[in-house]
Amino acid sequence: MPPRKKAGASSQFDASEVMQPVQALRGRMDAAGSSRKRTLEEVGVSGVSKEVQHMGAEDVSAEIEALCMRAVASIMRGDGFSYMMPSRVASNQMYVKELDRVVLKEKMLERVFSNASRSPPG
Repeated sequence: MPPRKKAGASSQFDASEVMQPVQALRGRMDAAGSSRKRTLEEVGVSGVSKEVQHMGAEDVSAEIEALCMRAVASIMRGDGFSYMMPSRVASNQMYVKELDRVVLKEKMLERVFSNASRSPPG
């Protein structure tokens, strides 16, 4: 429980005065957020494995479905399931100052989840 105020004590601060810098910052943030986001291509960066982009719900569902179908087809061929992903080692990372973002370059790793040819003979 907070301590009680002394009788007759009044606030030394005006709420609107205290909030003025906060409101100014909020205005600057809103203005900056409304500007269109730049892409890696626009700032001349190449050699990046993937760029994060906004996707709608239907696009996300379609991408997940396509990934599942590729996994099932791979398993049915007897190849097992593997996933290619960008390597996160320091030599594969690059800072893009214009976007204030770290990106992963083109080095990829394969993660194998199941493959009959890599299983011990039964």
